[in-house]
Amino acid sequence: MAVISGGTETTYRELTEDAHRLARRLRDVCGAEPNTMIAVSMRPGPGQISALLGVQHAGAAYVAIDPELPEQRRLKLLGQCKAGAVVTEAGLRETLTWPDGLEIVTADDPETRGYGSEPVAGRAGRGRPRLRDLHLRLHR
Repeated sequence: MAVISGGTETTYRELTEDAHRLARRLRDVCGAEPNTMIAVSMRPGPGQISALLGVQHAGAAYVAIDPELPEQRRLKLLGQCKAGAVVTEAGLRETLTWPDGLEIVTADDPETRGYGSEPVAGRAGRGRPRLRDLHLRLHR
């Protein structure tokens, strides 16, 4: 099985492996865990699916921010959500403006690619998510 987008085919295995690498990197670079926010600012497609899954595998909540929003609105949303990092695409990383101090991560970064693609273990002592934990916030 695969996801087909823009003439490119991505297998579920590839999506999952990218998600696991992103989860590991997010835990390392910004301490992603329950009740932390990670922004995802990407165009729709397989990479976005992996990013959303990666944030969830890390145990954090994601804030989806449309990269096509006007710059001022996008920056305001990034500030309001107090995200520890943003997952984006390599091209958007270079062309969009990002707040100072925000960790910018892509699935194609050599640092991200260096992480293992095995399933991510839960955090010791964290237990299962509780209803009051943050899981998802959408901003458009």
